[in-house]
Amino acid sequence: MAALLDLGAQRFGHHQQGVLRIPCDVDRFRRIIDAISKTR
Repeated sequence: MAALLDLGAQRFGHHQQGVLRIPCDVDRFRRIIDAISKTR
């Protein structure tokens, strides 16, 4: 999760107004979250 947030900060900067934007599509993000959840 931290790596995705870092990518977002690199792409959009820390001063992004509005919603948090993560630089990947919804399906990929859900797969990543599922994978992280399974390792816990």
